[in-house]
Amino acid sequence: MASKKHIERIEAALGAGDIQRALKMCDARLRSRPGDSAIKLLQGRALLAAGEFQAVVDSLAALTVQSTASADAFLMHAFALVQMERTEAAFDLVKSGLTAHPAHGELLQYAGLLTDQLTQPVESEVYFRKLTALEPERGDAHLGLGNALQRQGRDDEALGSYKAAAAVDPGNPAPLVNVANLLGKQNDQPGAQAAYREILESFPERRDVSANLGASHVLSRDYEAAVAAFDAYLQAFPDDFEASLSRAKAMLKGGDAAESARALAGMMTRFPDNPKVCPELINACLSMGEPTAAISYLDAYLKRFPKSADAYSSVPILHAALHPGNSEDGVAALEAEIKAYDLTLPPHYADTPAFFDAVCTAVYAHPSLMDAPPEHATRAGLHTGDLAKVPVAPAIADLISAIKGCVHDYAESDAGRGNRFFDGLDLATAGLNMWAVVMREGGHQEPHIHPTARISGVVYGKVPDSIQENVARGGNTRAGWIEFGRPHADFHQPESLPVTLMQPVLGRIVLFPSYMYHATVPLNGTEHRISLAFDIVG
Repeated sequence: MASKKHIERIEAALGAGDIQRALKMCDARLRSRPGDSAIKLLQGRALLAAGEFQAVVDSLAALTVQSTASADAFLMHAFALVQMERTEAAFDLVKSGLTAHPAHGELLQYAGLLTDQLTQPVESEVYFRKLTALEPERGDAHLGLGNALQRQGRDDEALGSYKAAAAVDPGNPAPLVNVANLLGKQNDQPGAQAAYREILESFPERRDVSANLGASHVLSRDYEAAVAAFDAYLQAFPDDFEASLSRAKAMLKGGDAAESARALAGMMTRFPDNPKVCPELINACLSMGEPTAAISYLDAYLKRFPKSADAYSSVPILHAALHPGNSEDGVAALEAEIKAYDLTLPPHYADTPAFFDAVCTAVYAHPSLMDAPPEHATRAGLHTGDLAKVPVAPAIADLISAIKGCVHDYAESDAGRGNRFFDGLDLATAGLNMWAVVMREGGHQEPHIHPTARISGVVYGKVPDSIQENVARGGNTRAGWIEFGRPHADFHQPESLPVTLMQPVLGRIVLFPSYMYHATVPLNGTEHRISLAFDIVG
């Protein structure tokens, strides 16, 4: 074992920031005593400080396979793996560390954080509950538990954990921010606003929460207060694009279309590489009754961003505004870009219902399935992460293979050919992302586009009997159907805006350009409706 003298010299070099000297001393000592665990740990610290993460892994690998290794060895090894974006390997290592040190606080904390990063909130809750029982005065443990609970949709319990974190660690504003954010999520905007103001008074350095305060005022329709809050935030963070955009949108909602248009035109110059300004600027111009200006701005964005779904999303809205009373042609043009396919049943399945039973089983079992967060378009429903990310369930892999064949056909069909938005799209190298949406009673998706993709689609894995029965009876309700063409309610909507609806059918694959607004009519009945949406990105 290393002598106290050797350890003190190496620690002194590390303390002075002389990393290379510390490494040289470690190397010299390990040449004569290669199994010295104390020096190995010091070498790991030095390599971490030097940013040599692979070297840390190589140095500590032999140590962390031993049950006698210290908790610090596991923590450093795992931290290096995280820096190399090997989160799952890091979590496996931390689990090994907990086998050797089951009551070690830092290992439990890291396990909770890693499972949170891996979108495994149930597992994250287990680790943080163990830690809060072990160290009840530890604020970061209560904070982590609150995050795990909120990811599971257990907001009231999460609120309690955040308040516990604030109570044991009053000098940390993070749990208070989470309390305010959660109150806003629960639609208690007065409570959220009071909490944000309290944070700003107690922690004036947290000027960033002024943006959250502005967003809360927007939700309570106090647009003047929202603009004031965004102004306060932008004084501290003038280059924040999203806050600048939210400020301009709040102006428009407050009835000042001209000032909103001026702010957005300024953003067009300040943020020349961000096409998200385009639809908002077109919206402001149309709200002012200035279609000529809207045409000019749209032309400029389409020339600059020929593959931007944000820019293309404004085309049908502007066209409808310029051609009132011509909705039939608009609907025909809209439907020409949408193509539906009936699934070709993959081998080894008895029939289509059996196949989608396997698909839905994989969806329900996916560790990322949780209540859709507010930033998603889904309301009253569950949402998964990327189902196409390894490891992929066998039924999902079969579904993806079937979808890819339809995508190739779509790109070559009348719906795909001649659409400039698809120019240069190489399906051989394009990526595919897939996620599932499980809708409950009243569940729906608000109008949205997929701004990072080129071709988007949806396939229906579970269709409630109520939808089929209503159609069979000749009913006119469209509950649970997908609607194309209508933008978000905040956008200018001409009278002749073309809109079309499509009934969900088990196994039906629907493809459309990613710039096309789409939404779901709220679902009736208690039976789940499961759709699997996907994007072709390239």
